[in-house]
Amino acid sequence: MQEKIVQSAEELYMRLGIRNVSMDDIATSLGISKKTIYKYVKDKADLISQVAIKMLAEDEVSFQSIEDDSENAIDEMHRFFDHARESITRMHPSIVFDIKKFYPKTWESIECFHDNSIKARFAKNLEQGVKDEVYRGDIKTDILSKLLYHEFEFTFDPRFFNLTEYKPIEVYNELLKHFFMGILTDKGKKLYDQYEK
Repeated sequence: MQEKIVQSAEELYMRLGIRNVSMDDIATSLGISKKTIYKYVKDKADLISQVAIKMLAEDEVSFQSIEDDSENAIDEMHRFFDHARESITRMHPSIVFDIKKFYPKTWESIECFHDNSIKARFAKNLEQGVKDEVYRGDIKTDILSKLLYHEFEFTFDPRFFNLTEYKPIEVYNELLKHFFMGILTDKGKKLYDQYEK
């Protein structure tokens, strides 16, 4: 039952946003009482934490699969970005802001995962791309790996992009194009163009 509760909460949060979903909504979606939910979670914060843990574990499996299956640094980066695009497309625009503001402990665990998994993978990819001469040799991989992650977060920040005017996926795609064009060598651009077709 716990897995069903977490799965239902994830689906509702992703579609409607965290603040727009009550424990009653989750109970109704499962055809159970709210009292039953509280047998498995302490409160909404605990449920959000469990949803985040589930999603991060799934991301880790996906990222490892991308690393294992990619042909080269640009292919790998494309696959990482496709995974991010898929997440953005199904994610309610307010989720990042809501977790940061109202559930800081969960946000801390998400940031810890990003530091230990995503940023590290980006840094490794950038270093490999430099070695393969598809990325410029003068880039600062430590700075750019952090920038890459924060571009995802930046996509949802209403301080910079009015979410009624810009869809997060549009913002993300523009940021990625800008990023790639800044680091690719001529050899890298030819390879990049192959994956863009």
